[in-house]
Amino acid sequence: MPKPDFIIDAIQSLNKNSTGSPYRSIDQSLKAGNHVEGTRRSLAKFLGIEQADKLAFTFNATHGLNTIVKSILKRGDHVILSCFEHNAVLRPIHHMVSSQKDITFSIINSDRNGVFTLDAITHAIRSNTKLIIWNHASNVIGSISPVKEIANIARERKILMLLDCAQTVGILDIDLHKLDIDFIAGTCHKGLLSLPGLGFIYVKDANLIDSLIQGGGGYNSHSLNHPSASPLKFEAGTPNYFAIASLDKALEYLRKNRAGHLRRYTRLNENLIEHLQEIEEVLLYGNTEASKKLPITSLNIKNIAPMHLASMLYKEHQIITRAGVHCAPLAHKVLGTDPMGCVRVSIGHANVEADISILVSAIKKIIKRI
Repeated sequence: MPKPDFIIDAIQSLNKNSTGSPYRSIDQSLKAGNHVEGTRRSLAKFLGIEQADKLAFTFNATHGLNTIVKSILKRGDHVILSCFEHNAVLRPIHHMVSSQKDITFSIINSDRNGVFTLDAITHAIRSNTKLIIWNHASNVIGSISPVKEIANIARERKILMLLDCAQTVGILDIDLHKLDIDFIAGTCHKGLLSLPGLGFIYVKDANLIDSLIQGGGGYNSHSLNHPSASPLKFEAGTPNYFAIASLDKALEYLRKNRAGHLRRYTRLNENLIEHLQEIEEVLLYGNTEASKKLPITSLNIKNIAPMHLASMLYKEHQIITRAGVHCAPLAHKVLGTDPMGCVRVSIGHANVEADISILVSAIKKIIKRI
């Protein structure tokens, strides 16, 4: 917020020129289908995916994660998770464990800075470990996981790996050719700057998983069998082609500007952390080295509930933050912020130095009133 102008322009252009469902009818929908496939190729290139048909669009990251998790895990399987997993992972796992009693899982905890030891992962591996699910970076404190090293462990032990890159794609460099993992899931409305209602999955071998839903796709409509080949296997129904058109423009922009944006985000976050560390009443969580995390900072103020602080920041200073548990309850147990959570400040493409000064000033004014 706000979305870049080129995102809005892409929506308007598509609305005027082509709004038919992709692949389904002549002229307008053919244009829509072309832009869907063009965007798929652009996103694949952006992620270092050599075969674009291994990349499928989903309704969001949660849809993609459910598609993979609920298909891969079977009775008797064991799965390893990090303590920073989002409820988009935790709840499907909990549902499967509750309904199929002999699926088991292990949680790997970090220290309070979000640092994991690889030995903890290897020690958790069992003979029936089927899958490792790992969050690329925490949505609570921004700590970045050593996913390359974890992927190496999974590959050496012949264990499948699913990477949740919802928080990192579009911000950090992700190269699937180098990383060489089995699955990723992500969303397009965060670092990729597109619209809500669009996500994606990468599936190295489509034969390993089933489609979560079945339906129309515009091809071979006489058959009652859903397509078995990726990407159509995972793309039943009308896609969010407005978000896809916006994503195409965003990818063009990010190819030129992503690295520069990350440097700017990091500099702004470093400035914010330095100022907050000077305020005695402020409690900071996780690693305070801005260069080793995403551009987010989570905090509390002594004697103020997180929700109350976020409310005051918004109502009195028009500053939008996110307070609470951030859909990541296990993270707060590790950080010592359970059950109230904390206040997360996220730096985005539209933020400038003046915003940091305004936020720090607002926090000082609130503290004075305690």
